[in-house]
Amino acid sequence: SLLVTLPYNVAIWILQAEQRFDQILYIRLLNQGSFIVLIFASYLLNVVDLTHIMYAFLLSSLLTSTVAIAANWARLGTLGQRTSATVRELFHFGKYSFGTYLCSNLLRSSDSFIIKFMLGPAALAVYNLPMRLLEIIEIPLRSGLGTAMPSMSAAMNQQRPDEVVNLLKRYSVFLTLLFIPITIGVLLFADVLVGLIGGGKYVHTDAANIYRLMIVCALLFPLERFLGVTLDIIGQPQLNLIKVLIALGVNTLTDIIGIHFLQNIYGAAVASTLTMLASLLYGYVVLRRFLPFSLRGVGGLVKEESLRIKQQVVDRLQRIRPTTS
Repeated sequence: SLLVTLPYNVAIWILQAEQRFDQILYIRLLNQGSFIVLIFASYLLNVVDLTHIMYAFLLSSLLTSTVAIAANWARLGTLGQRTSATVRELFHFGKYSFGTYLCSNLLRSSDSFIIKFMLGPAALAVYNLPMRLLEIIEIPLRSGLGTAMPSMSAAMNQQRPDEVVNLLKRYSVFLTLLFIPITIGVLLFADVLVGLIGGGKYVHTDAANIYRLMIVCALLFPLERFLGVTLDIIGQPQLNLIKVLIALGVNTLTDIIGIHFLQNIYGAAVASTLTMLASLLYGYVVLRRFLPFSLRGVGGLVKEESLRIKQQVVDRLQRIRPTTS
């Protein structure tokens, strides 16, 4: 699968750096669309099983990679221009990035392992539902990160640290403000969302309250994620790895302590909040060693971004409002 997925993934990375999000959209639509078509064809032929799903995945990936290569989005021609120094630089950067990615996955899974071991599979099922519902935050957050990273990297390469800090603050504030109405909606309608997505068996469980706790904690996601991404951008991926390792250690320890004393999944929810605070604090402290970063002026940015969001909403409403003859 690596051979058929690598070309289009490389194309996405290059296009993201070039801020060609329209072409990234074409790649993703082709990949997901062809996969859905192949699955639907398998359904019509009554051959839907794990083997044919795997074949559909490989074929859709092969098609996407072929288009990416043909359109020169993957830049295969640049392989002949590689240098040993560049390869070494990418390797040393990549080993930390890979470690960060691996530990991030362990961090997301650590709650599940500990809850299942200490409270059982029933408690884990209740806890996992609000975790899945957090995608309402994760999807726009990943989009925001993907949009901001090329601009931040360009500013860093041009030796403009003040602009890097400004972009970090601006995007963090914008996403946090964007999440506030989502958070209010979840606080009011968490029971309805849990019932709709999880079914009636979750209605009278702790899932809704856990979801409320998680969504409030998620207001810190933008700043925490951008601190980690900025450490990578300024060439300090090892510090981002340490940041994730600290979060993993804090989460594991506080999970065990919280569940032991509370004997329910609220212990894990509280532990996640403490983990977020520890990760945010470490990221803030170490980033200040390399960039003139502080939280001063955030109030002005909040006001500025609030007005900008309000104006965007007004403009969109005016566009869809029917014109009077």
